[in-house]
Amino acid sequence: MTFIDQHKGQFDGAVVDVDLHGEKSYEVADALAMQHVPSVLATGYGEDAIDERYLHYPRCAKPFSEASLIAALAVR
Repeated sequence: MTFIDQHKGQFDGAVVDVDLHGEKSYEVADALAMQHVPSVLATGYGEDAIDERYLHYPRCAKPFSEASLIAALAVR
């Protein structure tokens, strides 16, 4: 979170892993959204494991290919 705050205006986009060492990363996604940074969620879980407030984010299912990541980034 400190990194995001210290680098405001320097992000073109982000890939946010939904689960960071057992903790959900929604706070990271929210901080990026506040800065209008387009983000893609990366997850090894199904859609039913995503908080409904974040279902509108493009997602990449892990493991993902370079092509699927590029496709998800293009949505934003």
